[in-house]
Amino acid sequence: MKTPIFILSALSFSALAAQPTPVNGQITDAVTQTNTSLQSEESAKLDTVNVTADFRQLDLMQIPSSITVVSEDDIKNRNADHLESILSLAPNVNFAAGASRARFFQIRGIGERSQFIDPVNPSVGLIIDGIDMTGLGGAATLFDIDQVEILRGPQGTAFGANALAGAINIKSKQPTKETEGYVQGKLGNYNTQGLGAAVSGSLANNVQARFAINQVTSDGYMENEFLNKKDTNGFDEKTLKAQLLYTTKNNDLHLTSFITKAENGYDAFTIDNTRTTQSDQPGKDDQTSKAFSLTTKHNGFEKFSIESTSQFSTSDTFYSYDYDWMHLGFRGNTISDYEEFERTTKKGSIDLRILSNPESDIFNESTSWVFGAYNQASDEDLGQKRIGDYGNSDFNYNLTRNSQAIYTELNTFLTHTTSLIYGLRVENFNSDFETSSSYSDTQNELLYAGKISLEHLVNNQHLSYVSFSRGYKTGGFNTDPNNALPADLIQYDTEYNWATEIGLKSNSLNEDFNSRIALFHIYRDNQQVKSSTVRDNGATFIDSFTNAADGYSYGIEIETSWNISPGISWSTSIGLLETEINDFSINIDTDGDWENDTVLDKSGRNQAHAPSYSLATQLHIKLTNSISSSVELEAKDDFYFSDSHDAKSNKYELLHASTTYKKANFSATLAIKNITNEDTETRGFSGWVQDPQGTIQPGKYVQFGEPRLISLSARYDF
Repeated sequence: MKTPIFILSALSFSALAAQPTPVNGQITDAVTQTNTSLQSEESAKLDTVNVTADFRQLDLMQIPSSITVVSEDDIKNRNADHLESILSLAPNVNFAAGASRARFFQIRGIGERSQFIDPVNPSVGLIIDGIDMTGLGGAATLFDIDQVEILRGPQGTAFGANALAGAINIKSKQPTKETEGYVQGKLGNYNTQGLGAAVSGSLANNVQARFAINQVTSDGYMENEFLNKKDTNGFDEKTLKAQLLYTTKNNDLHLTSFITKAENGYDAFTIDNTRTTQSDQPGKDDQTSKAFSLTTKHNGFEKFSIESTSQFSTSDTFYSYDYDWMHLGFRGNTISDYEEFERTTKKGSIDLRILSNPESDIFNESTSWVFGAYNQASDEDLGQKRIGDYGNSDFNYNLTRNSQAIYTELNTFLTHTTSLIYGLRVENFNSDFETSSSYSDTQNELLYAGKISLEHLVNNQHLSYVSFSRGYKTGGFNTDPNNALPADLIQYDTEYNWATEIGLKSNSLNEDFNSRIALFHIYRDNQQVKSSTVRDNGATFIDSFTNAADGYSYGIEIETSWNISPGISWSTSIGLLETEINDFSINIDTDGDWENDTVLDKSGRNQAHAPSYSLATQLHIKLTNSISSSVELEAKDDFYFSDSHDAKSNKYELLHASTTYKKANFSATLAIKNITNEDTETRGFSGWVQDPQGTIQPGKYVQFGEPRLISLSARYDF
């Protein structure tokens, strides 16, 4: 594993700062009223950060798991509009573009990278205000967001199949009793403009509401020379949110709804890896999502409370691209080809759970419990069209899925400083798949996930834990419009993983220094791997999922925050990661018949989109009562773009800075991201030559991330 000197230094510093010290800052030494975790005896002194994605809302420092919480201030410091702009703040988290925005995410080296014709079973769940938007990352806008929670490791007990690697939970700001609101505007280079507003308050004594609306537009970071346009890879993203909260003595009802509409361009690849494209049919990356959820809580029973969440969403996506990346005649090009994918995805679910109160704790009142039942249904329709010299196709499929699950989690206090948390989920999956090429099939599976964690209060400053968990991801279907797939590639099997984690969470230096350290190991059984097979010397591809024998990931994650003085704070996150795939090979098909192909053994190499190190560190200084500044360093090692070829990204170090002015109800932030304008690479391909003359051969073709971005946002609160 490659480990730069600056990471070794940070590791040494974190370990030193985490040593026990005889100070007043405490994590806990008593059982809480709900018997769910260990609480701080001086919680009034602590700036607690509550995590809402688990069964019970707990402070970040009390949960026996590796979790990053990105706050509203972190989002403001980067003037961030979308989830992809703040993910680097979490260790061992990556994303893949291949579209205008990040749609797929990787945690600890596990996760998908793209979707073309085949259905995809995501490994990282995406939850927005309690609504499952997994696989639809275009909806992850960041206006009026309270915090983003990134949970690493299998979350199967709570989330089931969509959280094999972890989950990302985005939580909007909540309705308030007092009337409040703000308007916000943003200007930046690349013709970036944003305008939004939010208002919250009471409609009646027990009814609160919140509304937010926002639009961000930008020309994007590419220029189309042939069409003489600067916006063919641009953004136009709109978000509308509404929340209604009704409360009585024993009941809470929370209705959430949102509409997101992205009308973005997709014109990202060139034959010479520049930001100047030559396409005559630039693509689109559109997504319209409409969603609502109803959450209820009833506390009228003495021994338990009842919670339910009902949700429904529908998303229409349109994704297209210029297949040959260039216009007719460019460098003698005689090929014109275009492909598009239009999907409609509908999801609905009901989650009902019963949670114990202290009066109903079992085993001599030492054990709290949660019991739940879950029912989910989804429907996905695809229409694919291919027009051009490489061949035409008009293909569609329908995939329906439904699942039913029961789950439970218990927390037993073995002593007043030691707690055992254990849970189980049993889920029945059914899938029906039918295509226009006369293929149909069904899958039925009964799957199990669970976890067991032991947490122990070492002393008043240090909480240690060890956990073991099992996650799963269902099997699925591959397809091809021309029925070219061999029979053994049409279906692939369920993947399981087994994760072990050891961690230490600490408060020290009079509670001015917090640290969270986690060591983990994940064994992937029957690992699902996406293979993109080059055919006819690069003229076409066939994507398919298959199963390797196994794989693994292991590493360490360190997060620290230090209030050096009343006006200076420093935070750091470090991730070190090692991964490997075993017993996996791919075919290079040169004649189109899948016979006598070249077989490449990929066993023993690292998994895709799994950099061996990641770093984010930020120094925040309050210069005056009104002015504060932040300086950030972000770094990431190189990584394979795919499991099916050997092209790698470049490793990078980026520098960001921001300055905020705040006076009374007015605030403004000037942010500069990627100050040195370094090229970062978020998606890449290899294995053929795209240049018609064959003289430009870069070895890999890449999509670039964000260049130097300069933006000014202004906000007025009322």
